[in-house]
Amino acid sequence: MSTLLGAFAGLVVLIGLGMAVFGLIRWTSSRSLANAGHRATGVVVDNQMVSRQERGLTFRPVVTFRTADGEDVTTTILQPRHRSYVVGRSIEVVYHPNNPTKADLAEGYRSIGVPSALGGLVIAAIGIGFFFLIQSATDSAPTVPGFSSNAPQYPTNVTLPPNFQTGFPTFR
Repeated sequence: MSTLLGAFAGLVVLIGLGMAVFGLIRWTSSRSLANAGHRATGVVVDNQMVSRQERGLTFRPVVTFRTADGEDVTTTILQPRHRSYVVGRSIEVVYHPNNPTKADLAEGYRSIGVPSALGGLVIAAIGIGFFFLIQSATDSAPTVPGFSSNAPQYPTNVTLPPNFQTGFPTFR
């Protein structure tokens, strides 16, 4: 049983670390785009709705903007929110100079991926704590002298004295 619980704790740790790595990759990608990208003012032309069971309905803005080279670009920003963006609203975007369709909101790049990374670290810490709790519970389990975990459940070498009474009623 403790092996199964230990495997579960290990799975929780792996899921948490995976979330943390994903969040860190997303955060560094957004940060490098914000540092090396070009800024432009865009206009929200539509909202892309995404329905996910765990998060509910989220919205991604579809934005049109003009690059520094004069090219008009329409792209979907991958930063979801639980409320739709107002169509016609001007927002500042940051885009990759070689691939303008890769764009993010200029205002919120710092928060992208941070919640996933922090949440993943918390989940991993819970899994590690659960693992150590299982280990300490199995290490401190009471033991009976003379018995090992491989011993049969009932000892076979016990002899009872001749006048031993079980305390059970006898029927005649």
